[in-house]
Amino acid sequence: MKTAEYITKPGDRWDLIAYEAYGTIDEITLPDASKVNAMSYIIRSNPGITQDSVLTEGLLLQIPIIPSASVKTNTELLPPWKR
Repeated sequence: MKTAEYITKPGDRWDLIAYEAYGTIDEITLPDASKVNAMSYIIRSNPGITQDSVLTEGLLLQIPIIPSASVKTNTELLPPWKR
C-alpha cells in the first residue's frame, strides 16, 4: 500500500486529517471493494500514535493513498447544482 507522509500542525485532529486527505470523514471504498471509515483507516495505519482528540504538533503520520474514484462523496454536502 502506498502512503503519503503528513506532519501534524497545531490543532490537528483525526477527523480533520481524514477530510483533508479523502474529502470526507464518512465511508470510503478501498480498491478491494471493502468499505471503511476514513478516519479509522488513517488511525489504523498509524498504530504507534495515540488516539488523542487533538494530536500533538510535529507527529509524522502515514496516510494511505487510495484511488480518488473510491471515495464516496456525501451529496448532501454539495451545492444544489452539483447534486
